[in-house]
Amino acid sequence: MSFIRSFIKNLYVCVFVDNTECSIFGKFVKNQSDLGIVEADFEIIEKHIDFKFNDYIKKNTKKAHSTYVALLLSTKKQWALPVADRVGYNQFGVNYNEVQVVNMPGGWSIFISNDEIANQTKFLNGLKPDLLYSPYVLLYEKICEFRADDRITLYVYAQDTSSAMMVFAGLEMHYAAYFYEGEEEKMAEEDIMAPINIADIDNIIAKEDDKFSALNALNDLDDDFELNEQFCDMTKVEDVERSGAQIEESLQKVGRSGNMLNDIKEAMKEYYRNPLYQSDFIEKIVVFDSQDVLDEQSFIDVVGHEIFVDSAVFKVNRNEDLLNIIKRELKP
Repeated sequence: MSFIRSFIKNLYVCVFVDNTECSIFGKFVKNQSDLGIVEADFEIIEKHIDFKFNDYIKKNTKKAHSTYVALLLSTKKQWALPVADRVGYNQFGVNYNEVQVVNMPGGWSIFISNDEIANQTKFLNGLKPDLLYSPYVLLYEKICEFRADDRITLYVYAQDTSSAMMVFAGLEMHYAAYFYEGEEEKMAEEDIMAPINIADIDNIIAKEDDKFSALNALNDLDDDFELNEQFCDMTKVEDVERSGAQIEESLQKVGRSGNMLNDIKEAMKEYYRNPLYQSDFIEKIVVFDSQDVLDEQSFIDVVGHEIFVDSAVFKVNRNEDLLNIIKRELKP
């Protein structure tokens, strides 16, 4: 039977949820070979995805023998603990009977409440996902792939609006935290920006302001040209707009670095102060940037200045990370 299945065309779909948008990425696969890609974005309307999503899935389902939909959890109601049995869960005040637990190698586990699983189906307009994954799974895959450091290390799987964090000593899990930048939180930040005492960020912003000044100077030069040189002017304007967009993206990454630094500080504070955790000194921070949300060198400089530990940033691909896990687990 497995031999026959290897020649069947399947569709694997990954569903990713952000603040106001849901994106999907999938591939048609036959005998572990990729045959085509499906990719689309859908709005989130009143706590559920646009019904166009369901129509899109139905349309592409007709092109494959079987379709598997995997949802990457973004809810705050997911946790990871350095224990895996009922006794350990009781120590953390969690009712083992009210949650779904996934045991992981090394004696730790991931869990989500039963009610929250039902909410995921509601979010997808009644479509029950075939597979549910936590960002902790993606993070653990990367820890293993990049060979876990023997030092006490805080690992981060960074997405555009969330971060999953875990502290490991080798492959022994000590602590986990999940931070989600929801829409309400974003609105609050627009009104009141939390102060970030980071000299490095100030320097970066100052440099970007200098770039803006240079660009404005270029704009002023446009007034000196005659109409017969409009083509050259338009080229300069396009270059200025392109440079402006690059600067805006750079500033967004700087801001994301600041937000993530605050989350890391909060996680470290909880890790050190909560007696339930085996809190040894964190010697290194490793970030897996899955959506190109950080400026690598700026973040490393900020961490060194604020926390005084070594750090590293690795660029990874969220789409491929989840899809590879699905393909491996559903391999005939």
